[in-house]
Amino acid sequence: MGLLLAPVFLVVFWYSDFLLSSIKNSYYLLIYIANLLSVPLLLRTFFKPLKNEYREGLVLFSVLMGIIIKSAVLLVAAMLLLISFMILLGINIGIILLPAFLILLLII
Repeated sequence: MGLLLAPVFLVVFWYSDFLLSSIKNSYYLLIYIANLLSVPLLLRTFFKPLKNEYREGLVLFSVLMGIIIKSAVLLVAAMLLLISFMILLGINIGIILLPAFLILLLII
């Protein structure tokens, strides 16, 4: 009787443990990539002057130049994060569909 329940236990393990840990690891990987690209730091210092320039005539220029440069870097970082998200989403959808694909292969 235990051998007949092995596929049921495998599917239960696959969706309860493996899928949830895969989604959690994907989330941690996205957070790691965002930190690697310094996205939280760029967002925190977005309106601060570039290179801490606080001389009388250069503050406005330094703030505007910092906004322009940080916007360009954030745009590239957002594209990389979007690509990473799409890859991880594809992997997780593949993990969801793999048992159904294996059952389909057994039927055919």
